Amino acid sequence: MSNTDKSVATPKGVVTTRWWWVRHAPVREDGGCIYGQNDLGCDTSDRVVFEAVAKILPRNAVWYASNLKRTHQTAVSRLTARPCPRRGGAAACARG
Repeated sequence: MSNTDKSVATPKGVVTTRWWWVRHAPVREDGGCIYGQNDLGCDTSDRVVFEAVAKILPRNAVWYASNLKRTHQTAVSRLTARPCPRRGGAAACARG
């Protein structure tokens, strides 16, 4: 189902919320270990992937991310692949 699919009628007074779960970009500095809550950075160099993801995610979505830098790095990379509609650009969108 696309993010603009109107084929399913929403009853009056009901608000539909769509969730888009996005995992952070690959972590390369983990030494092959499980890193859990360690605050490691991620590899956001694959522009082709971020541009493809940017095409399918809703433009005016509300973003939620953990406090780990890899989640914010991923959000900024995704948002810079397509201009952020909010004043302040990608940084404003990454803040939510």
